[in-house]
Amino acid sequence: MNIQERLESGHSKTITDQIIRYVGRDKERFNELLGIFFGKDKKLQQRAAWPLGYLAEGNPRLIEPHLKKLIRLLEQQGNHPAVARCILRILQQYDMPEKYHGELIDQCFKFILDPSTPIAIRAYAITTAAHIAAAYPELKREMLLVLDELGHEEQPPALRVRLKNAFKTLRT
Repeated sequence: MNIQERLESGHSKTITDQIIRYVGRDKERFNELLGIFFGKDKKLQQRAAWPLGYLAEGNPRLIEPHLKKLIRLLEQQGNHPAVARCILRILQQYDMPEKYHGELIDQCFKFILDPSTPIAIRAYAITTAAHIAAAYPELKREMLLVLDELGHEEQPPALRVRLKNAFKTLRT
């Protein structure tokens, strides 16, 4: 299968599932998909995000060599929301190496505090930031203040659940 041609043919659950089955745990195929995700074609980048998220979730070792590049892409302006959503969905479950904590939590705070950021991105950013902040007393306090402020405002259900879970993570 040519992954790029398959992504060019459309955007559906069927195509996503086909790519996931094709790539499986194969490092070269995964890197091919990742190359499309990191590429300049915004439409293909958006389409590659869906299978990439599932594959990285099931095979975290495949994503490990690309963490720095993912964080850099997360920091870029002008990406389709699917890009940030995919990256944060992956990173929220990942035990991040300490060397990436600072820049990742900074980006998460930007997403969390910007009400124009799509809800799913903010939700994933809350979870990701809470996991990182839990290891640092100063960040923990700052994160609790931000979460408390958000908790006093009316929030959509996805954010309310994430806020509740983040409070649990940070208060233990």
